[in-house]
Amino acid sequence: MVWTTPKSWLVGELVTAANLNLHVRDNTNFLYNIPRYRAFRTTALSLTNATTIGLDCDNERYDIGGLFAPTDNSFTTNVTGLWTMMCGYNLVSGAFGGVQSCLISTGATTIAEIMWLRNSANTEEQSLSVTGHKVLSASTVVDNTGWQNSGSAKNTTTTVDYIDCWHAGSWGGA
Repeated sequence: MVWTTPKSWLVGELVTAANLNLHVRDNTNFLYNIPRYRAFRTTALSLTNATTIGLDCDNERYDIGGLFAPTDNSFTTNVTGLWTMMCGYNLVSGAFGGVQSCLISTGATTIAEIMWLRNSANTEEQSLSVTGHKVLSASTVVDNTGWQNSGSAKNTTTTVDYIDCWHAGSWGGA
């Protein structure tokens, strides 16, 4: 189902069932079922030193519009408009420093990125997340990636709420 620009009615124009179904019923159904998804990972993910990795997820909380394919680090838009995209990961506790980043992109075009310098004295679990907004065409593939630059591979945590590695997207309007 897609959003249809509502019709501009003319004075004296005959209102038909087809026009009402297309411009009122179908658009109302679209707004009630706005394309959106939230995916998560159920096992630890290793961020290899100085290597960009996909924030691959293997499960979903919801997927309205068929945007996400499990075991992937991306989603594909199904309608043109303003999209809100989010991704993040939670690193295990440990005494290590370095820079970590979280990136949302469409190939070579960065939508949002956050970089963070971790203090090696801080041994608690650390979370990193980013949110971006961009007008995208239908069928645009949006990638969610992570990176870290120091020491050996770091693992994400695995928790009851599956907040260790996740990404999400939602259509916000035409």
